[in-house]
Amino acid sequence: MQDKVRLLRGTLFWNMSANFKARVWREQKEVRELAVATKEARRRYTLVGRARDNVPERNAQFAARVTELTPRLQTMAARCDDASQAQTDYLAQLAIQQLQQQKERLAQYTCRRNSR
Repeated sequence: MQDKVRLLRGTLFWNMSANFKARVWREQKEVRELAVATKEARRRYTLVGRARDNVPERNAQFAARVTELTPRLQTMAARCDDASQAQTDYLAQLAIQQLQQQKERLAQYTCRRNSR
């Protein structure tokens, strides 16, 4: 029985020794990959923290820009309304002229037809 235990212990030790270098290399590789991933996570955490800290300042800047641009937008909206009204008036006049011309043509056709 002791011989079997010694033989199994030797076989187990042999297998562990044979794969030791490969296992160590694989573990070292995983440690290096984890170090890179940890470094990237810390970098991103720092960037998120900076972005979070800058939010109130950026919101204040946006509010200032909105306040600054409001009169300009109101002026542009008024100009758009004026242009829209002018276009509507022009199209109405054009439609009236076209209808007058059609009315005159119909009157001419009616006169010609009655004179025959």
